[in-house]
Amino acid sequence: MPSVEGLLHHRYVPTVGQPGKHDASYPIFVPGAGSKKPPITKYSAPTGSIQDCRLQVTRHAWEKLPTIHNIVDGLASLKLGQVREFAHQDIAGAGDVAGVRKL
Repeated sequence: MPSVEGLLHHRYVPTVGQPGKHDASYPIFVPGAGSKKPPITKYSAPTGSIQDCRLQVTRHAWEKLPTIHNIVDGLASLKLGQVREFAHQDIAGAGDVAGVRKL
């Protein structure tokens, strides 16, 4: 399984009644749960070469993604490097993210 030291998220709170504006928008880091993490109910990893993996973020209009348009647009503009690990996990439950940190 891929190593997980934590998850990077983006906290975004849109401003009420003002499309495209926000009250809060910043990255956060949720440290790994260690032995307290919820059980993985399904796991799959690529069977071919990791060099065959590719990540692409597609831009969409504000109307299609009203609350995360700026996040997707920002991700789509990043120059992506080589894929080092990849997996799909379904997890039963979630932690309380008490250790979350603002970056």
